[in-house]
Formats: sequence, structure tokens, C-alpha cells
Amino acid sequence: MNIHLNTKISKYHLGLILSSLMVLTGIIVLYFLPHTIIVTKEEHQSTVKTNMKITVFSSPIIIDNNTDFAIQAVSNGWSGDGSTGNPYILENLEVTSLTTGTHAISIQNTNVYFIARNNTLSTTESFSSGMYLNNVHNGIIRNNMANSNSDYGFYLESSSNNSFFNNKADSNTNHGFYLRDSSNNTLNNNTANNNNDIGFYIRDSSNNTLNNNTANYNYNGFYLWPSSINNSLSYNTANNNNNYGFTVSSSSLNNVLSYNTANYNLFSGFYLVSLSSNNMLSQNTANYNYRGFYLSATSTNNTLNNNTAISNTQYGLYLTTFSSNNNLSFNYIGNNSLYGIFIDSGSANTRITNNTFVNNNNASTQALSYEGNTIFSFNFWSDHISPDTDSNGIVDTAYVIEGTCTCQDITPVTTPYHKIPDTTAPTITIISPVATTYDTNSVTIIYTISEDVTITVYVDDIITAVTNSSLLEGLSDGIHSLTIKAVDNAGNVASSEVIFTIKTLSSGTFTSSNSNSSSSSTSSTKNTQFTNTSPSFTVTTLVLLGIILIPVIRYKRRKH
Repeated sequence: MNIHLNTKISKYHLGLILSSLMVLTGIIVLYFLPHTIIVTKEEHQSTVKTNMKITVFSSPIIIDNNTDFAIQAVSNGWSGDGSTGNPYILENLEVTSLTTGTHAISIQNTNVYFIARNNTLSTTESFSSGMYLNNVHNGIIRNNMANSNSDYGFYLESSSNNSFFNNKADSNTNHGFYLRDSSNNTLNNNTANNNNDIGFYIRDSSNNTLNNNTANYNYNGFYLWPSSINNSLSYNTANNNNNYGFTVSSSSLNNVLSYNTANYNLFSGFYLVSLSSNNMLSQNTANYNYRGFYLSATSTNNTLNNNTAISNTQYGLYLTTFSSNNNLSFNYIGNNSLYGIFIDSGSANTRITNNTFVNNNNASTQALSYEGNTIFSFNFWSDHISPDTDSNGIVDTAYVIEGTCTCQDITPVTTPYHKIPDTTAPTITIISPVATTYDTNSVTIIYTISEDVTITVYVDDIITAVTNSSLLEGLSDGIHSLTIKAVDNAGNVASSEVIFTIKTLSSGTFTSSNSNSSSSSTSSTKNTQFTNTSPSFTVTTLVLLGIILIPVIRYKRRKH
């Protein structure tokens, strides 16, 4: 009898223990499972960082001459001997300067060969730059980051024959790249964005080459001043700056700017000012600025040809304050809100020939001049293309220029020199689905587009491989969006969207499947029977089962 009773008691305790363990295990797993995932991710990130070969310098690197360079190369383990074939290599360094007026890396008075690459340079105090080179020659600066410094990103002074490739100088207090009294340097594929002053500042510097650089969201993009001579700037971009895209100022002569882009700048795309003469601007683009190309303050003998100025708020070309003897030819000037070209008094002997003027000044007179000594000839004016009775390509009547100059283009041509850009966006019409509620899980997609375009279709903001007149199946109950985006051959973009609802359930509410929707509601019984198969669902079931078993076991114990 006692043996039988002890057996029952043991089973009771065993069941109670097992059910309690189920509850406890479920609670522990529910509490720790999310934290385990996060820790794993952090450990992985830590491993990646540990494997990177970074040398951290908590104090600046200061090199004063060739001998000092050799000594520091040995003490810091930098490879190379400073020769042409075996340059010093400063790489994978993280250097921070915490002292006012001290740069992260400062190199002066050297002509040995070196490469500084893959370094991160930062300063915290005033008048301190990421990298400072003074009287330095034969350096290659590649793939470095000098961001958020309290002065300049990269500062090059009295230096020559250096090359800067693929560096970033963003969000610095003053300039991104600053060249002063420096010549014969090359800057290619560098980025200087969001600096408080100038992206690329060329001061008293000559014979430098800047190609494929980007200077966006600064105060000025590229700035040559003063007496910066024979510099070449090609294929650079200066967009969305708070002043000018490209500025050539104060007796900066004989510079060549070609194939550059300056769009969406607050004032002008290209600005020549203060005795800046004999410069060549060719194949540049200045769109969506306040002014496209602006010549001012005795900027003379400049040549602007084959440039484009479209959709600027004021003028495409603006010459003022004695900017004389300039040549403007084969430029495309279109859709500027005011005049395509404005010549102010004193800007004499300017020749405007063989240009294409299209739809400027809201299709009114496209040119304005207050300077009588201005020559207009053989230009295309979109508002004056006939008559041409002898079919010689010259309109029979002169094109009259507005203003006090009493100027005319006596040889306006009937055919533009440029292909007139297509600035009209395609038209998209979605025929099906429409903005309504459907009681089926599939809809037919039908749309029309006005021209040949590249189409991207989004369903609930996800790119979907469906074609016109095809059936879109498997839609869940809820609110859905269909968006069609089209890009034509000229790069014009259009989009059209329709919001529709799928509701196949006879009762209850539903949850929107639109990823952008912030609303939610309870699903019906039919929808939720098999939806939750996550680990948390299984653990919750385990906890509930344990809680249920405890009173059952106790009840059986009381019966005995």
C-alpha cells in the first residue's frame, strides 16, 4: 500500500516538474531569442573590423624633409625607400589630430616619391586639415578620406607634380581640395561634397589638370582665383551648389573648361569675372540654374562654343559690365525663362554666330541687347524660321533683337545646328486596374504609353515582371498599389499610379499588403488559421500547454 502511494506521488511530482519546466523553458527562450540574434550580428561585425589592417595614430604625422621621411618610414614600418621604383607607402592609417593648427598628415619640403593610400584623416580643432603638403613633389594621394575637418580636406601649397586619385573630402569647415601657388598637379575622380565653402579651390595656381571630379552641395563648386593660368578642367560635375558651379575670377587667363556639368546651382552654372580673359569654354552643360553662363567685370576675349544652357530661371547667356570681344558660337540655348542671351551696355564687339535658340522667353523675342556694337549672324531662332522663298536656308527677313541696340540677325537660318532636345515626358495611362474593390485575387494590367520607353512596373513598391495585358495573380486581401515608371530615349521620366483593393472574404477585416501602409487590423478566422508558424508561436504554445497541465495534475492529485 505504501509502495503504491509513493508511486502515485512520484508521478504527480514528475508531471508537476515537467510542466513547470515547459513554462520556464518557454519564457527563457522568448526572452533570450532576440538578444541572441543581435549578439551574433555584433560579434560578426567585430570580427570584420578586427581583420582589417588599420594602424591608428592618435597624434598627427609630421614629416619635415627627405631625411625625416626616411627616419619615420623605418620607425613606422612603411615600405619603400623613396625612389621612383620603390616609393614610400603610407597606407591603411587612421590619423587624428587633436591640436589647433595641426594637420592629421603634414608633409613639407620633400621631393622623394611616396604613395599615401587608403587612409582616414580627421581633425577636431580649428585651422587643421586632413592632409597638408607644402613644397612637396612626386606624391601620389589615392583613396583617402578627409571628411569633417575643421579647415580643409586636402591642402596643397607651393607643390608640383603630385597626383590625387579617388579621394573624398566631404563636409569640411572650409574647402574640400585647396591648391595654392601650386602647378602641374593632377586631380582625377575625387569627390568634394557638402563643404561649407568651395569644393575645389585653385588659387594662384597654374597648369593643373582636373578631370572627372565631383563638387556638389558646397557654397561654390570649382573656383579659380586669382591669376590661375593654363588650367584644364574636363568632365567635372558641380551641381546643387549654393552659389556658382564653376568660377574663373580675377585675371585667371587661358584656362580650358570642357565637358563639364553645372546644374541646379543657386546662381550661375559658369561665371567668368574680373578680368578673366582668353578662356575657352567648350561642350559644357549649364541647366536649371539661375543663369547658365555669366560673363562680368571686363572678362574679355573668351570663347564659348558648343555649350548647352537649358531651363535656367533667368538667362542662358549673360554678358555685362564691359565684357567685350567675346565669341559665342554653336551653343544650344533653350527653354530659359527669360532671354536666351542678354548683352548689357559696354560689352562691345561680341560675336554671336551659329547658335541655336529654342523657346526662350516663353517663345517671345529670345535675345536682348543694350550694346549697339554687337554682331548677330547665322543663328537659328525657333520663333523665326520662315519665309525662305529661295530655299537657301536663310530666312528672308531679319530677326530683330530686343533692346536699345537696334541689332538684327540679318542671316537667320531655317535649320538648327543641334538636334533639339526632347524635353517632353512620356504619357502613361493605366486602363486596368482602376481605383476600386475587386472580389478576386487577380487583376489584368492594361496600360498605354505615348512613345517608345523603358518600362518598370511596381506592385506594392516591389519591381514585378509583368507585361502589358497580362494577368497579375495571387494578390492577398488588402490595399494594393500599381505604379508604372517610364523613361524615354531622351531621359525624360514619367510615372502613373493606381490604388486598388482586393476583398474576397465574406466577412471580417483585413490587413493591407501595401508595404507603405501604416494601418493594420485583425484578420478573420479563415485567414489566420495557418499564418503564424514562427518560433515565438511554438514557444507560446509550449508555455500555454505547461500552464494547462499544472492544474490538471493537481486535480488528479486531489482525487487520490
